[in-house]
Amino acid sequence: MKRYKIAARFIFDGFFIVNAETVSNARQKVSDSCGLVLGGGIHTTLPDGEIHWEFPVHPEMSIRYARHVSVMHQNRKPYRNNTLKNNMGEKNHGKFS
Repeated sequence: MKRYKIAARFIFDGFFIVNAETVSNARQKVSDSCGLVLGGGIHTTLPDGEIHWEFPVHPEMSIRYARHVSVMHQNRKPYRNNTLKNNMGEKNHGKFS
């Protein structure tokens, strides 16, 4: 049996409704205070009266590419990158900041 690497992307399309003085301020609030963690759901640090969101429970999935994995790579352990970078370029070790 052959081994294949399938790159997939999960896409959640939804929206936030935010109380703000300007559209720029609203964008900044969502960018700074809202996020999604796999297995944890959408979260925010903004007060309940200041924000509302609607996102589907199940994302769309798209297959980006499929490649045959050579025999040399079949015995390797799966690669896991637990060190992510946030928008400021700082390492956050897989945690949302």
